[in-house]
Amino acid sequence: LRALCREHLARYEVPGRFEFVKQLPRSPLGKMLKYRLRGTDEPRTKAPQPLGHAAEVQSESRTPNSELLSPGSAVSAASSDKEVL
Repeated sequence: LRALCREHLARYEVPGRFEFVKQLPRSPLGKMLKYRLRGTDEPRTKAPQPLGHAAEVQSESRTPNSELLSPGSAVSAASSDKEVL
C-alpha cells in the first residue's frame, strides 16, 4: 500500500501509518465520524480566525445595508426608469 501511495502521490502526501478497521464509525445519518477515528470522543471545534491586517480591513469596510440604499433612493431610481421608457 505504501509503495502504491509513493507511486501516485507526492512524498509529503504519503501517510506515515496505516490503520485498518473492520467498520468506519458513522452517525445515525450515515456520515463518517472522523473524530472517532482519531480516538477522541468530541469533534474538533473550528480554529479561531487569525487576527491581522486582512481581518481588520474586512471589518472596517462593511457598511450596514441601511446606509447602502435608503427607501427614498430606490423609489427615485424606479421613477426615473419609468420616465426614460
